[in-house]
Amino acid sequence: MISDLNSANVNLYPVDARGLSSDPRAHINIAVMRQFAEDSGGRAYANKNDLAASIRAALDDSRIGYVLTYSPSDYGNDGTRHNIKIRTSRRGISLRYRPGYTASSAYPPPR
Repeated sequence: MISDLNSANVNLYPVDARGLSSDPRAHINIAVMRQFAEDSGGRAYANKNDLAASIRAALDDSRIGYVLTYSPSDYGNDGTRHNIKIRTSRRGISLRYRPGYTASSAYPPPR
């Protein structure tokens, strides 16, 4: 599913509407939300009692962004996972991006 979202350039911003919770099952759900958000380049909002503020923060976060393209020189159609690391020397900048990609074995490499 993450591969399909990334191919469609969709970032997930899930919001947990339960508010604060001590239920152990809630922690598992929140961990899954955070993982999906991180893998898609988005951000998860959980453990907050102000649902409107979480939704507003998700909308604000998704309004500003840049699109960077990446074309690896050693692209292989092997279906393996390739990690990407982006850094900046500028202070006060928060980077959120997809941590990698899976090289598709179904399509030829880009030219």
